[in-house]
Amino acid sequence: MCGILGQINRHGEVDQSLFQSMLETLASRGPDQQGCYFDRNIALGHRRLSIIDLSEAGRQPMPNEDKTVYIVFNGEIYNYLHVKTLLKQQHVWQSRTDTEVLIHGYEENGQVLLQTIEGMFAFAILDREKQVLTLARDHFGKKPLYYYLDDKCFVFASEIKALLRNPRIKANLRVNHLSLLKFLFYGYIPSPNTLFDKIRKLEPATIKVSGNVKSQ
Repeated sequence: MCGILGQINRHGEVDQSLFQSMLETLASRGPDQQGCYFDRNIALGHRRLSIIDLSEAGRQPMPNEDKTVYIVFNGEIYNYLHVKTLLKQQHVWQSRTDTEVLIHGYEENGQVLLQTIEGMFAFAILDREKQVLTLARDHFGKKPLYYYLDDKCFVFASEIKALLRNPRIKANLRVNHLSLLKFLFYGYIPSPNTLFDKIRKLEPATIKVSGNVKSQ
């Protein structure tokens, strides 16, 4: 498993030191490598557990050739070699990872890519040209993905504890008492709710798109 993290501020730059501290809470998910991408009000982070292609070429956040599209990915695409054969041949491949198949698949097919891949996954793709951030989660919800949204920022992470490391987010949260009652009754909290009122789980088989994403 790996850990992913991302933040988009409506105004103002991302605090890089705080963001890296948030990413550090996911260290147990990815002990092999850590990577960050910062562009003023945008940040992506990844903790990697190397499985396919153990080289540095598999480091994330991973860009496409011209660095207009970036991905952070947690999971495994079982049919990535088949999907790769469906792609056009103009791509310059830097690795043998399923991650790179996803990013080039998105370049060619956009969100239609989700109709061709099989596996367990949670990922985020930042398209700088289209100013769009796309979050996606596998059909069975094997890989977790949580997000927080208010009028100042949008933040997503593989685990809630990464969000709680941000003191401003933590100060804005309240316990969702209905979710607490459901947990006591069912033994779990049904999606998309969590224990906190402003943190949601991305539901299985779901794509979430955030538009007008741009560095300021």
